[in-house]
Amino acid sequence: MWKRRSVLATGAALSIGTGLTSVGGAEADTDELPNGGADFTRPDGVAWRYDGPHDMRSATVEDDRLYTENDGTVYAIDTADGSLVWETGDIGADGPPVVEGGMVYVAGEPVQALDAETGEVNWESEFESFEMAVGHGMVYTSEDGTVYALDAKDGSIEWERNELTVEWETSGETEEFTVDSLEAGDTDDNLVYVSGNVEPWTLTVAGLDPMTGKLEMTMGGMESVVGFAAESGYMGIQSNLDYTYLYNISTKERVGSVYPSGDYTFSGDGFFGANRYGVVSAYDLSAGGELAWEMEYAQSLPQVVGNTAIALYGPSPLQHTPEESEDEDRVVAYDLATGEEQWRYVFDEREWTASDGPSTGVEIDENAIYVSRDGELLALRSETEAPDDPEDGDPRDDEQDESDEQDEDQQGGEDDSDTGEDDSDDEDEC
Repeated sequence: MWKRRSVLATGAALSIGTGLTSVGGAEADTDELPNGGADFTRPDGVAWRYDGPHDMRSATVEDDRLYTENDGTVYAIDTADGSLVWETGDIGADGPPVVEGGMVYVAGEPVQALDAETGEVNWESEFESFEMAVGHGMVYTSEDGTVYALDAKDGSIEWERNELTVEWETSGETEEFTVDSLEAGDTDDNLVYVSGNVEPWTLTVAGLDPMTGKLEMTMGGMESVVGFAAESGYMGIQSNLDYTYLYNISTKERVGSVYPSGDYTFSGDGFFGANRYGVVSAYDLSAGGELAWEMEYAQSLPQVVGNTAIALYGPSPLQHTPEESEDEDRVVAYDLATGEEQWRYVFDEREWTASDGPSTGVEIDENAIYVSRDGELLALRSETEAPDDPEDGDPRDDEQDESDEQDEDQQGGEDDSDTGEDDSDDEDEC
């Protein structure tokens, strides 16, 4: 449910050095686009730092808090100042928390619901599971081939299902198949989706009525399903054959693929798949799920605000040797439809250098971008006063100073967000 990755069957060439292949769009001139018309303003500094345990690959931001799971413990961090609000201790949690209706739901040993304000356990399931989806007032999970729908308020079992009977047309005839050993997957506005065995090495994804578990639709037989997610009428399915596929649910048409498969996610009107070489492919769901652009050296899957996709970039010396000007870690904002770069926020030091796909995550809300650097969680904001930390007063390097001066010139000197004092945080060694 949380995994994906990608190399495209389209065969689009990757541009070494720029970090971006634009499919149907051109790379932006960042000197002419200080904020590029982005739906999220370029940050100018580090608002706060949190040096406690966290994992940005298992994090979510909701209601002025960032919730993260690390080594079985769930943490709630105040997004206003980075203070720790509460922590649970090791409760066997696993994977990103899901926040809904004042509760924080976590999969693991066992599935649990926590009070979002206090972190206290409201209820826990009688079994353990690492598959979990929340929606329709239910928590959907599975254990030992059975899917359970739990009441989100108290964890009671509303229904359970361990097999399905489906009919598919094969060789011109309709045959009946039994689908067993079901696993929970994801939900959308209409259905809850599960996967199950049809026969060895052939599985199906099925859509069930979220309130009753009644079979409503199937995606047909396919190779083994490792994980999947559904959003906005589309489904991303990761298979055992090292591919991630993007399907249109209503037509059941495959509209995209990623190889060799790795991480994947939906965000806003985007579906993003990353391959093991650090290439992220961006599909624009508002344009029929077409491939819009690809990004090299991705250190995170993007998160979308409006029509702006924000991702972390850190070139890998093991794959290519970027031009010196590109040899930097940064946060980058892209236009979702075209892939044009709208702005970048640059760090002094190189840390994001993994060559085997995204190694961290990024979260955003209306106020800040949250990233992890050198063991610390950082909140990046615009119009941020420079922190008192002496380290944050280090001067910018010449290249970044020149870039910021160009940005200020383009803004007619009216925007004070890129002053020397604030911009020292841009290049802060985190």
